[in-house]
Amino acid sequence: MGRIYSEMLNDYEKAKLYFEEAMQCDVTNLKTPKYYIKCLLDNEDLQEAEKLITYSLKIKGIDKCRILIHKAHLSEIKMDFKKALENLKKAKNFAYDQSMLDFLKSKEKLIKEKMPKKSKTACKRKNEKKKETQ
Repeated sequence: MGRIYSEMLNDYEKAKLYFEEAMQCDVTNLKTPKYYIKCLLDNEDLQEAEKLITYSLKIKGIDKCRILIHKAHLSEIKMDFKKALENLKKAKNFAYDQSMLDFLKSKEKLIKEKMPKKSKTACKRKNEKKKETQ
Protein backbone atom coordinates (compact mmCIF):
# COMPACT_ATOMS: atom_id res chain seq x y z
CA MET A 1 0.00 0.00 0.00
CA GLY A 2 2.90 2.33 0.73
CA ARG A 3 4.16 2.08 -2.83
CA ILE A 4 0.72 2.78 -4.27
CA TYR A 5 0.33 5.93 -2.19
CA SER A 6 3.90 6.99 -2.86
CA GLU A 7 4.40 6.19 -6.54
CA MET A 8 0.91 6.43 -8.01
CA LEU A 9 -1.09 8.76 -5.80
CA ASN A 10 1.81 10.95 -4.61
CA ASP A 11 0.32 11.01 -1.12
CA TYR A 12 3.62 10.73 0.70
CA GLU A 13 2.32 11.26 4.22
CA LYS A 14 -0.11 8.35 3.92
CA ALA A 15 2.59 6.28 2.22
CA LYS A 16 4.95 6.95 5.11
CA LEU A 17 2.37 5.58 7.55
CA TYR A 18 2.03 2.37 5.56
CA PHE A 19 5.81 1.99 5.20
CA GLU A 20 6.34 2.54 8.93
CA GLU A 21 3.72 -0.08 9.70
CA ALA A 22 5.30 -2.51 7.24
CA MET A 23 8.73 -1.97 8.76
CA GLN A 24 7.39 -2.64 12.26
CA CYS A 25 5.45 -5.75 11.24
CA ASP A 26 8.22 -7.40 9.22
CA VAL A 27 11.71 -6.07 9.91
CA THR A 28 13.21 -8.90 7.84
CA ASN A 29 11.60 -7.76 4.58
CA LEU A 30 14.49 -6.65 2.40
CA LYS A 31 12.42 -4.75 -0.16
CA THR A 32 10.51 -2.35 2.09
CA PRO A 33 13.45 -0.10 3.07
CA LYS A 34 14.44 0.81 -0.50
CA TYR A 35 10.90 1.89 -1.40
CA TYR A 36 10.48 3.71 1.91
CA ILE A 37 13.76 5.58 1.31
CA LYS A 38 12.56 6.61 -2.15
CA CYS A 39 9.30 7.87 -0.64
CA LEU A 40 11.21 9.90 1.95
CA LEU A 41 13.49 11.40 -0.70
CA ASP A 42 10.54 12.28 -2.93
CA ASN A 43 8.85 13.98 0.03
CA GLU A 44 12.10 15.77 0.95
CA ASP A 45 12.26 14.17 4.40
CA LEU A 46 16.03 14.13 4.17
CA GLN A 47 16.92 13.49 7.81
CA GLU A 48 14.56 10.52 8.03
CA ALA A 49 15.92 9.19 4.74
CA GLU A 50 19.48 9.48 6.00
CA LYS A 51 18.65 7.55 9.18
CA LEU A 52 16.88 4.82 7.22
CA ILE A 53 19.77 4.55 4.76
CA THR A 54 22.24 4.13 7.63
CA TYR A 55 20.02 1.46 9.19
CA SER A 56 19.40 -0.32 5.87
CA LEU A 57 23.08 -0.67 5.04
CA LYS A 58 23.45 -2.79 8.19
CA ILE A 59 20.72 -5.27 7.13
CA LYS A 60 22.17 -8.58 6.08
CA GLY A 61 21.21 -9.55 2.53
CA ILE A 62 19.82 -6.17 1.42
CA ASP A 63 20.65 -4.80 -2.03
CA LYS A 64 23.43 -2.46 -0.90
CA CYS A 65 23.94 -1.16 -4.42
CA ARG A 66 20.42 0.31 -4.56
CA ILE A 67 20.66 1.70 -1.04
CA LEU A 68 23.95 3.41 -1.93
CA ILE A 69 22.31 4.84 -5.05
CA HIS A 70 19.67 6.37 -2.78
CA LYS A 71 22.46 7.68 -0.55
CA ALA A 72 24.09 9.27 -3.60
CA HIS A 73 20.73 10.79 -4.56
CA LEU A 74 20.40 12.21 -1.04
CA SER A 75 23.85 13.82 -1.35
CA GLU A 76 22.90 15.15 -4.77
CA ILE A 77 19.76 16.76 -3.33
CA LYS A 78 21.94 18.38 -0.66
CA MET A 79 24.22 19.65 -3.46
CA ASP A 80 27.15 17.64 -2.06
CA PHE A 81 28.29 16.29 -5.40
CA LYS A 82 31.64 14.91 -4.22
CA LYS A 83 29.91 12.77 -1.60
CA ALA A 84 27.38 11.64 -4.22
CA LEU A 85 30.23 10.48 -6.47
CA GLU A 86 31.85 8.65 -3.55
CA ASN A 87 28.62 6.77 -2.86
CA LEU A 88 28.25 5.83 -6.52
CA LYS A 89 31.78 4.42 -6.50
CA LYS A 90 30.89 2.35 -3.43
CA ALA A 91 27.73 1.18 -5.19
CA LYS A 92 29.84 -0.11 -8.10
CA ASN A 93 31.39 -2.63 -5.70
CA PHE A 94 27.94 -4.13 -5.11
CA ALA A 95 26.71 -4.05 -8.73
CA TYR A 96 26.44 -7.52 -10.20
CA ASP A 97 25.27 -6.94 -13.77
CA GLN A 98 26.25 -4.79 -16.72
CA SER A 99 23.02 -2.81 -16.84
CA MET A 100 23.56 -1.62 -13.26
CA LEU A 101 27.15 -0.64 -14.05
CA ASP A 102 25.93 1.29 -17.09
CA PHE A 103 23.32 3.05 -14.95
CA LEU A 104 25.94 3.98 -12.35
CA LYS A 105 28.26 5.36 -15.05
CA SER A 106 25.48 7.50 -16.52
CA LYS A 107 24.50 8.77 -13.05
CA GLU A 108 28.14 9.59 -12.33
CA LYS A 109 28.39 11.52 -15.60
CA LEU A 110 25.22 13.47 -14.77
CA ILE A 111 26.53 14.45 -11.33
CA LYS A 112 29.89 15.52 -12.77
CA GLU A 113 28.03 17.80 -15.20
CA LYS A 114 26.21 19.40 -12.25
CA MET A 115 29.45 20.16 -10.43
CA PRO A 116 30.55 23.78 -10.65
CA LYS A 117 33.33 24.36 -13.12
CA LYS A 118 36.61 25.78 -11.90
CA SER A 119 37.39 29.05 -13.59
CA LYS A 120 40.69 29.49 -15.40
CA THR A 121 41.65 32.46 -13.23
CA ALA A 122 41.16 30.41 -10.07
CA CYS A 123 43.44 27.71 -11.46
CA LYS A 124 46.07 30.31 -12.39
CA ARG A 125 45.98 31.79 -8.88
CA LYS A 126 46.39 28.35 -7.38
CA ASN A 127 49.40 27.62 -9.60
CA GLU A 128 50.96 31.00 -8.75
CA LYS A 129 50.60 30.30 -5.02
CA LYS A 130 52.32 26.95 -5.47
CA LYS A 131 55.24 28.63 -7.27
CA GLU A 132 55.55 31.25 -4.55
CA THR A 133 55.76 28.64 -1.78
CA GLN A 134 58.46 26.65 -3.56
